[in-house]
Amino acid sequence: MKYNNSKISIIIPTYNRAELLPRTIKSILNQTLQNFEILLVDDGSTDNTKHVIKNLKTKKIRYFYQNNKGPAAARNLGIKQSQGNYIAFMDSDDSWMPNKLQVNIDAFKDGVDWVFSNGTEYDDDANTKKLRNFDINIFKNPKLTLNYFLETNGINACCNIMIKTSIMKENLFDENLYVLEDPELLIRISRKYKLNKIDDNLYIRNINKSSLHKTISYEKKIYCIQYILNKHQDLYSINLKTKSIMNTKLGIAYMQNNEINKARRCFLYSFKLNPLSVKSLSRLILSIFGYFCYKNVHFLVKKYKLN
Repeated sequence: MKYNNSKISIIIPTYNRAELLPRTIKSILNQTLQNFEILLVDDGSTDNTKHVIKNLKTKKIRYFYQNNKGPAAARNLGIKQSQGNYIAFMDSDDSWMPNKLQVNIDAFKDGVDWVFSNGTEYDDDANTKKLRNFDINIFKNPKLTLNYFLETNGINACCNIMIKTSIMKENLFDENLYVLEDPELLIRISRKYKLNKIDDNLYIRNINKSSLHKTISYEKKIYCIQYILNKHQDLYSINLKTKSIMNTKLGIAYMQNNEINKARRCFLYSFKLNPLSVKSLSRLILSIFGYFCYKNVHFLVKKYKLN
């Protein structure tokens, strides 16, 4: 393919994951397509990350250190320093299938600006495996694609994409966000640029005790959901279903933070926006019975799904 001569910049933000990094780096070094650079951005680690990287003894890694600013700022540093024609993102505890880069680069045709693939999710703590198969029909329709990310779906979605470097340098991650920076970026990207959806499972997401979505405070999660709602209010104002879904997620975050009254108001508002939403109605009813009832029912539902 004509794209095989294009260089790919792989950006990896990391924080205190020295023991997990070798597996991640190995999966990149084992790629069938080898024309790439790895930009590893150490976001203020206090472990021996730098020593581990040095011992890997590969010239493909460019190491950068910054004081702890979060994954959005770390990725942005990598973007600014990238020298490739295309950018791919990787989290420091995850891995790729060996043909990931090749399949991605081959998908750039007919004016495509970015590509998006399926993946597999492993939860090390729960010892479960789940395929993350994104509906290809959604991504054939630009409006449905935008709605998908407006609902802040596709957490870690950026690790499933490859995108032209020129586009990323004009569309950096929003550093105001502690989490959900991935779908927020893709809200902006999907509004303007042509996507090609790949049906292959190429990305392996490993969930563990250090995963950010398990360690982030509920206060920060609440802030990030509210921030996205405000930043893209022009889009949410004309799509009440996605606005309803986001308010349900905000209510869930409030509920997890034991702020019952705020959660109840969010669930009620969500139901008013979309009276056909069973999830909004059921959560509203559960919130009436208090935090512990909500928590226990949620635990049982989650357990049932896993089984």
